[in-house]
Amino acid sequence: MKNSSSKSKASCQPKFNEGEKILCYHGTYIYEAKCIKFEKTRSNEYQYFVHYNGWNKNWDEWVPAKRVLKFNSENIKKQKQIQNECKKKVTHNGKKNAKHKEDISSCSSTCSASDTASLSYSSERSILRTRKRTLNANACQEFVEKKKICILDLSVKDGEKLNSETKLKNVNIVIPESLRLWLIDDFDFIIQQNKIVRLPSKNNIEKIFDNYVESKKNQYLIEDLDKNGFELEKKYSNKIDETIDGLIKFFNAMLGSQLLYKFERLQYSELLQFNKPMSQLYGPVHFLRLVEKLNQILSSTSLVEGESLDSLVYFINDILVFFEKNINLFFEQNDYITVPPFYIRATI
Repeated sequence: MKNSSSKSKASCQPKFNEGEKILCYHGTYIYEAKCIKFEKTRSNEYQYFVHYNGWNKNWDEWVPAKRVLKFNSENIKKQKQIQNECKKKVTHNGKKNAKHKEDISSCSSTCSASDTASLSYSSERSILRTRKRTLNANACQEFVEKKKICILDLSVKDGEKLNSETKLKNVNIVIPESLRLWLIDDFDFIIQQNKIVRLPSKNNIEKIFDNYVESKKNQYLIEDLDKNGFELEKKYSNKIDETIDGLIKFFNAMLGSQLLYKFERLQYSELLQFNKPMSQLYGPVHFLRLVEKLNQILSSTSLVEGESLDSLVYFINDILVFFEKNINLFFEQNDYITVPPFYIRATI
């Protein structure tokens, strides 16, 4: 009798407490979440109001107890196992769809060889959802002209037009190999694995640039700074503040139209509710996407020339060196989160 009464008392107690870190089923996936509160239903069972980690509170919801799991090594292993199984299914379905497309292309001349190749590389669903973005230099110039973005001490006068026929300048922005690998991983996480970057970023653009500027104040105290490096520091040091300010403005202007994959746009629309500059919400990997485009942008525009261009290129390369030195701090796989099925449905 004592055992039966103790069991009934245990069943009347909630399995999860307020503020407890949990795992929660949503569709076929399991996601990290937090128990916000709980309540008893009419059927004398508990339900839990959960917040999915890394997501806007608009996605918070009440879930029954059967969808909630303890956050422990056993359930984390289960989470990864389900994720891998679903990923294999998507890959398998993608190959079947690609084969189907190949059969169609043999009967019709409307399907090009490049389409068939791309279909064999990724699932049909991923292709419908996202495509790799390409930046057209002329389109980017028109965008900069329209926004009249000021870089360094330059401004676009009324009526001034970008000359697309201007001879291309030699702009040498070099992205270190370790950072290039992160851009490749970034593409894979988002396009192939249906993940997005956890935002707001713990290392946002403005915070990183503040740390960079602070590190430059002690640059002259470094004994192993070579003569050439010292001369460049001395030459451009008075332009660091305006350069950083210009890069932040340019990043904020470019982000929404040029630096996001289609799969990220729903997240972007939610972040607009914060009424904050995007440089306070987005982090280093999105700035890397901008840098990847800057060689093409700066070499084909007349907005930045001469010494202003030289100093801009110098500081961008120096910032990339700063990124590389702090790569383990700024770039982590945990910065990417798997999206729930309802997010995927909303982006199709």
